[in-house]
Order: sequence, then structure tokens, then C-alpha cells
Amino acid sequence: EHIKAVEKMIHVKNNSVENLNIKLTEKEGKYFLDLSNNPDVHSVVGIRSMPLTGLNLSGSGIKDFRMAILKDLPLEDLDVSDCRLSDYGFLKHYKKLKKITVNAKEAQHPSFLKYAKGLEVITRE
Repeated sequence: EHIKAVEKMIHVKNNSVENLNIKLTEKEGKYFLDLSNNPDVHSVVGIRSMPLTGLNLSGSGIKDFRMAILKDLPLEDLDVSDCRLSDYGFLKHYKKLKKITVNAKEAQHPSFLKYAKGLEVITRE
């Protein structure tokens, strides 16, 4: 039932999404949302009130990353690999973030190097 609600929230801002790849898991009271491989998903505003500790957006269509809108989430783990982001300044708002996943090229981006200090960085090929 949670998945259906999340799907509706995502479809509100992403009308062109027909088949949404989505998986919500819970472990020890912590929630992880996997929205990976959704190239037509360009906005995640609809999940901003979810108590997520993990979020996978790898391979999504989010390029103009307005992640500051999710700053109040208790995110500890974030995967933005292959999102082609140009500004990682949103990381300064994520006070609970411990781990971030990016691809090798993204890991060298000047903005990423500036804002990912102190985080565990996982690099995907």
C-alpha cells in the first residue's frame, strides 16, 4: 500500500512516466526507496515528507538536481550515480548523510569534491 501512495506522489510531477521502477524496503524501522533506472523521473518533490534513510536515484532523469527540497529527510545513504549532476551543493543541507554513491567521473567533479567531504564515497564504474 505504501508503494501505491509513493507511485502516485511521483506521477504528480512526472506525468510522462508510464512504467515506474520502484521498490520500498524497511529494515529495523528504517526505510529505503529505490527509484533507480527511471530515466523519465525528473522530480522527486512528492517524496519530501517520507521518513527515508536511504534513496537510490541512480540512472534517473534528474539532472537539474533540486535536492535541497529533500533536506529534511533523515537520509543517511544516497545514490546519485549516473544522474549527470552539475552541482552537489545540496549535500551541505543533508546533516545526517553518511554515504553517497556516484560513478567514477562524478567523483572527480569539482562541486562533488567540495561538498562530499566527510562522507563515505562509493564509486561505481
